[in-house]
Amino acid sequence: MKTIVFFCGLSFLISGFVSERSVRSVYTTYIDDNSRLYIEGSSNVNTFECNSKDKCAPISVGISINESADTVRLSNALLQLHTMNLDCSNSKMNSDLQDALKAEQYPVIKIDLLGVMLNDGSRFDDIENEWKTVKALATFTITNVTKRVVMDVRVRRLDFGKYRFMAQKQVRMTDYNVQPPEVLFGMVKVNNVISINMDVTARLVKE
Repeated sequence: MKTIVFFCGLSFLISGFVSERSVRSVYTTYIDDNSRLYIEGSSNVNTFECNSKDKCAPISVGISINESADTVRLSNALLQLHTMNLDCSNSKMNSDLQDALKAEQYPVIKIDLLGVMLNDGSRFDDIENEWKTVKALATFTITNVTKRVVMDVRVRRLDFGKYRFMAQKQVRMTDYNVQPPEVLFGMVKVNNVISINMDVTARLVKE
C-alpha cells in the first residue's frame, strides 16, 4: 500500500506542478557512445546479460523545472532498445530472447522518462560531482504493453551541462505479455524477473 501511495503521489507532483510558476527550456541531448542500455536476467542454470548495440542520435528534450527546483517534468526524453540489436554473447540466447520479445512484431523497447523528483529537500542545481539519488517516473513499453514505473536514478554532474545517470528496474516479463524463454526442451528456463539497466552519460545543450 505504501508503494502505491508513493507512486500516485509522485505521478501527481510531476504531472500537476506545472500549475506553479515553472521554467521550461529545450535542450539538445547528446548521449555518449560509451553509454549502456542492457538487460540482465537469470535461468535455472546461469545468469545472462544482453547489451544494446544501438547508438543514440541527439534528441530534443523539453525540461520544465518547478519554482522550488526539486521537481522536473520531461518531454520527449525517450530511450529505445531495438530488440534485434540485443547481444547476449550467445547466438542461441539472442534468438530465444528476440522470439520471446516478439521482435519482428514489436521491434523496440521504449523507456519514456516523464519526470524526476528530489525528496531530500535539495534542488537540482545543487547536483555536483557527488552521486545523488532521485525518484524518476517513466513508462516502459515492451511488446504492446505500456506500464508506468517509479525507479531510483543515481545522477552526478561530470562537467558543465554533462551528467551521468545510472538506474536499474526489475520487471516481470509476463506483465508485458512476454513468455520467459525455455530451451533444450524445457530443461533450461529463464526466470520471469529481468532487470532493465541504464548507464547513460549525456551532455545537454540549450537550444
